[in-house]
Amino acid sequence: MRFAPKGRVDKQLREAALQHYRQAPAGAKAHQGGLLMNKQEVELLSREIEMLMAERARLLKVVGAAAVLVANTDVGALPSGAVGAAEMLSETLNALPEETLKDALESVQAEVE
Repeated sequence: MRFAPKGRVDKQLREAALQHYRQAPAGAKAHQGGLLMNKQEVELLSREIEMLMAERARLLKVVGAAAVLVANTDVGALPSGAVGAAEMLSETLNALPEETLKDALESVQAEVE
């Protein structure tokens, strides 16, 4: 099993956000085939990236907690109405990329067996 070094996923997210904003925003000036963003646009981009990173951290905690819950749940002990939801949650968690699930488990300090 191969995992990305810690911080690689965050770097990829930042790069994707920057790539999105490389399209010329209003007021951007052309600069040798690239863009020169003004200070206000850079600050806005920085705030948006920070907001996305904070949201990702919160979502990783939710996913990590859900994964721990599923791993420690005895399906036989669940009420019949909850079995379908537990199966859907389990399938959704299993469909995640390994890196994402690993990051999620690390965010809740769960140990992977």
